[in-house]
Amino acid sequence: MSQKRSKGEPPPKLSLESAGDGKMDLPVSGQARGLDDHRRYVVAIKVARPGYEPPGITVRARAGASVLTAEASGAALKELAEDPLVVSISVSRPLPLIK
Repeated sequence: MSQKRSKGEPPPKLSLESAGDGKMDLPVSGQARGLDDHRRYVVAIKVARPGYEPPGITVRARAGASVLTAEASGAALKELAEDPLVVSISVSRPLPLIK
């Protein structure tokens, strides 16, 4: 489920795919419940300045000058949510195994 936003309020930077059918948006404040500070996550990051690589990540690939995929710890993701040059962060979710 998505949290409701006030009209004109910007969307949150950090989002997680939930285990259910919905999507859980996490607040920009970095109070990202559900992220383990020590676990490594695969993320897609959109940045405001082309070529910018936020600190605390390991870049996996680039999709143009402003979008990249990376690995980062939960602690680093919480810090990225506060980075003014980071536009958005999407945390991947493992695909279910096909039997």
